[in-house]
Amino acid sequence: MSVMSPRDMARAIGLGRIGIGVTLLALPGTAARMWIGRDGAQPAAKVLVRAVGVRDLGLGLGVVRALDREDAPARGWVEAGMVADLVDLGATLVGRDVPALSRLGILVLAGSAAAAGAWLAPSVDEGDSSDQ
Repeated sequence: MSVMSPRDMARAIGLGRIGIGVTLLALPGTAARMWIGRDGAQPAAKVLVRAVGVRDLGLGLGVVRALDREDAPARGWVEAGMVADLVDLGATLVGRDVPALSRLGILVLAGSAAAAGAWLAPSVDEGDSSDQ
């Protein structure tokens, strides 16, 4: 069994972020209702979810693009994604009307992505250990 390199893990998270971004753009009402409950059906909530979708799409593309270029550092992109995940986590946890299941989902998804980003950022630009 091979272990994924930090670059491979960062790529997987970046691709996941692209997928989430596309989903938020394509299905903002559904995503908003899943995240914040029935208030997610409001047009303003859809605007905000689309904005988060564009943010995640851009961050994911930035990570993947940087990893595809040997001379482009990816650490800053990984750190930016980590900050975005922490903001999503914090905003969800302080939101009084966010359903409990949504809080749990964001805690798991954004919390684990932020932790992974913090762990990966220092080593993502060191190259792939399988190449050595």
